Amino acid sequence: MTSVDCELARLYAGIFRKLNEDLFEAYARTPVSVSSRPYIERALRLVRAGMTASMDALEKCRSAVDGAPSGGGAAEPPGG
Repeated sequence: MTSVDCELARLYAGIFRKLNEDLFEAYARTPVSVSSRPYIERALRLVRAGMTASMDALEKCRSAVDGAPSGGGAAEPPGG
């Protein structure tokens, strides 16, 4: 991964973390009887998936910086 990719992953991780906190609070404060609660729950799941993906990308960045292999898969071709 390039340094730009790593910076973007760090930015996305921060955004998803904050969105997760805010949506979790909104979900926890929304009574079950409110019709929009399922939409908040769906948004929370999507944000958590994005947060997981961005954290995985950050882990690949850390592995690349440390020189450790990331994920044990095939190596990426140069420039890819």
